Amino acid sequence: MNRLIGSLGAGMAALAFAQAGAAHAAEMADAAQSETRGGARTEGSAEGSGEIIVTAQKKSESIREVPATILVKDSDQLINAGIRSPTDLGNAFPGLVFTRLATSAQPAIRGITSTAVSSTGGIEQPVAIYIDGIYSASQSNNLAFDPTMVSRIEVLKGPQGTVFGRNAVGGAILVYSRDPDLKELKVDGSVTLSRFGGGTSTAVTNNEQRLFVSAPLVNDRLGFAFSGVRTFNEGYLTNISPGANGSRYGRSLTENLAAKLLWEPNAFVRVSLSGRYSHIDIDSVSTIQNRASRALQTDGNGALVYPDTVIGEKPWQVAFDVPGPNKLKSYALTLRADFDSDIGKFTSLTGYQRIMPYGRGDAEGSWSPTCLAQRRCQDLRWYYRQPLFLSQEFNYASRDFGPFSFIAGVYGLHIVNETEANLWGDTFLALSRAKTDSFAVYGEGTLKLTDNFSVLAGIRYSFDRQSLQGTNIQNAPFTPSNEKSWSAATSRLGIKWAVTDSLNFYSTFSQGYKSGLLSYSSFNQVVNGVVVPRAPGAPVDPEHLDAYEAGFKYADRGLALNLSGFYYQYRDLQVQSYSNNLIVTSNAAKASIYGLDFDGSVKIAPQLRISGGGSWLPRARYDSYAAAQTFPLINGQPVSTNADASGRRLIRSPKWILSAGLDYSPEIAGGQADFNISYNYSSSYHHDVMGYMQQDKYGVWNASAAFTPQGSNVRATLFVRNLTNSAYAAGAAVNDNGQGVAFAPPREVGLTLGFKY
Repeated sequence: MNRLIGSLGAGMAALAFAQAGAAHAAEMADAAQSETRGGARTEGSAEGSGEIIVTAQKKSESIREVPATILVKDSDQLINAGIRSPTDLGNAFPGLVFTRLATSAQPAIRGITSTAVSSTGGIEQPVAIYIDGIYSASQSNNLAFDPTMVSRIEVLKGPQGTVFGRNAVGGAILVYSRDPDLKELKVDGSVTLSRFGGGTSTAVTNNEQRLFVSAPLVNDRLGFAFSGVRTFNEGYLTNISPGANGSRYGRSLTENLAAKLLWEPNAFVRVSLSGRYSHIDIDSVSTIQNRASRALQTDGNGALVYPDTVIGEKPWQVAFDVPGPNKLKSYALTLRADFDSDIGKFTSLTGYQRIMPYGRGDAEGSWSPTCLAQRRCQDLRWYYRQPLFLSQEFNYASRDFGPFSFIAGVYGLHIVNETEANLWGDTFLALSRAKTDSFAVYGEGTLKLTDNFSVLAGIRYSFDRQSLQGTNIQNAPFTPSNEKSWSAATSRLGIKWAVTDSLNFYSTFSQGYKSGLLSYSSFNQVVNGVVVPRAPGAPVDPEHLDAYEAGFKYADRGLALNLSGFYYQYRDLQVQSYSNNLIVTSNAAKASIYGLDFDGSVKIAPQLRISGGGSWLPRARYDSYAAAQTFPLINGQPVSTNADASGRRLIRSPKWILSAGLDYSPEIAGGQADFNISYNYSSSYHHDVMGYMQQDKYGVWNASAAFTPQGSNVRATLFVRNLTNSAYAAGAAVNDNGQGVAFAPPREVGLTLGFKY
């Protein structure tokens, strides 16, 4: 509580500073309000020139001026693309692969991802997610937002080690919520009824309710906004366990609530206080592929050791002897204060996050009461004791001092959490208590050598410290604290060249850094059903990435084209190994990656636009990985062994990702129609280093047709998602329990009735 008070106090101190400056700014407020609040430049929106304004470098600027590969979608574009959850984002942003395991997010950009899966504060992803400017350290909290109730989402590709820093090795996903309107009441809501079904799935009705309300409390000064989303269905998985009679399984409930208070006392001070609540309650069981499960082991003659074993071998089929509820509640508060002065903008960002995840699951993903009774198959239960995340950042973005401008800031993060895991509900497995403290100072400057040519340079110094304690026996005292610290300086150098008014060129060298950590699950191991203590694992070194990138950006008269090429040198990759449901994190060696990103759009007519993009990754491989943990099948059971994975391709790194879309908006029959069709393609990739579990190439078609009668506030939309019922993985795991994959939803057909006022 003291830390929370301290962090909020720092934020309020910044607010007090802003208010002090407001007295000076008030003299010019009235003149500036008409320009600033008139909507001339809205972040994330297209202006009359076709430019899109983003905040990818923590300042508002044209997307063409950002020396990096960046993709932007607003809420309407995300809805048209069929996006309903964070794991759908890969269908909207070419080159992004976004998978999940239960309540743990696993995004990947340009082959940069992690095998490490956990909702704890110590195991974070190398693709950073920021929600309203606040870094989301928890893998679970990275699922705790609804992508349709945002103002926009920006995806930055490549390391963001200077301005964003912490763990943004592969890139950053920036999520921005909708602001209140300070002038008038606005209501935006919808009700959706849809039907999942197709293939081996079980048909089920899905219902969604969405509402956004914004109202001024003090005209032009103070406003409030509320948004809420609820999605529910009874599950489209088919349970083939004996006695289940093919009943449906996979109940899914998602609730997201958000509120924001916005205060603009004048044109130079802007303060917002926002809160988020997320509740996820899903039944999760993996389909086992390649007949690989602990329950499927055979004797020397090839006969099943457990003849009663049943597994789900087809997409959307499951079998289990232990149900798999996964639940998550998360809370977040964000206090932001912006102050515009004669010398630039000062910003304070204070973040508070708390999560409460719980999970239970059939670890081997099969129905075998005999295996479970003999304690070879496992009922794994875990929960995190309300991990706490506190962050504070102060940022300054200067005005142009002649040809020179810069950004500078300081950042701090504090994480505390406890993790407990049990087997079979009565065997205590592990209890750990971890604390993480991170501090960084950064700066980046841009110098215009001519009106069209600029150079930029930036550096960030990061310091991280983590302490870890654990117990080997239930109710025993914690072990002595194991503590380790790391530090690193990451830099960025680059050039920007405005070749013409429509064409920009850039070239950069940048570095990424992912903090080191202490292995969380290293206090016990289970040997033949017996818990055996062991000492904490060795510290895990930080990841480092050196990236070289060059690209062109063109935009003029309805045509936009972007192309970039990149080369990465990646070392000390953090990887996970498994042993009887215990997860140990360690370092692999080196990897190299190179490829191309491209996207574009063309406005063929005022009502017709075609867009597309893709990512080509011809090389994404481990250059040196001599002792990779793999799980070949021995007597039908996956068994942990070590193998040389040098030269193998990185996981979750398809060689090709392609997308295309068409938007047509004619006026017909006394109203406005909107037609959208999109296609997303991924070549094959694998989920483990030796390729035992492979995702085949797949394509996903989405389409929608909407109509708004002239002068009406009501909009009706017919849609179909995953038209061809493509079966592809939303998440996968390979370990000594089995080879499990959770499939993305089957075909969904539905109707949405929306209302805007």
